Amino acid sequence: MQYQGHHADGSSIQKHSAGAHYPYVIGKYERPELSYFVLAPNGSMQEFQTGRAAIRFAEQAAKHYH
Repeated sequence: MQYQGHHADGSSIQKHSAGAHYPYVIGKYERPELSYFVLAPNGSMQEFQTGRAAIRFAEQAAKHYH
């Protein structure tokens, strides 16, 4: 079993709560086209047609976030 406590940056958010895409935020618009987005820690945003694509992008980006 691996401990999943608080993030190394001192944040009170815990890894088991934030998910593999932390610190990226995945959201959904109420519209059919490009209805998902990923918000980066720097405030930039990228839109996606599917939730799966948004999750995949956010998880990959989080792996390279420093």
